Amino acid sequence: MRFLLLVLCNVLILLLNTGCVSIGTLSEKEHNNKVFSGTIRHMELSCDHGICVDLPFSLVTDVVLLPVTIPWSIYNVSTDSAQKYIKSQESQIKDISEP
Repeated sequence: MRFLLLVLCNVLILLLNTGCVSIGTLSEKEHNNKVFSGTIRHMELSCDHGICVDLPFSLVTDVVLLPVTIPWSIYNVSTDSAQKYIKSQESQIKDISEP
């Protein structure tokens, strides 16, 4: 019984130290796509540094967050596209106005 408790405590400590990659990637501004961002990050890191323990939990968290991340990603992409369009229009106006 004592051995089982010790193993359980070690597993729990390991899980708590890995952090939640899904929640961590939501605050990053580099990527507009937030859908399954934690699972994608796990695949990019190829389970280095013992973070594979968090992969199933990140997958479940990403699935639970889908109703939030899908509209968020659509908004990010549309806002980014609109900003690029505005910049291109400004550069065209600038090119026309210069003699």
